[in-house]
Amino acid sequence: MALEAAASKEPMKERMPRVDWAKLLRRTFALDVFTCARCGGRRRVLAYLMASS
Repeated sequence: MALEAAASKEPMKERMPRVDWAKLLRRTFALDVFTCARCGGRRRVLAYLMASS
């Protein structure tokens, strides 16, 4: 009961919305990873690589 009372007094932290890696790179380095360096066209994601578990 005491633990619940202490927990209810603490303000809840609001979670920041996730920002994808492409937006972070664009914001930080002014680099658009979806723009082709050769032709200036728009790239698209073909696959996602995930770590094996």
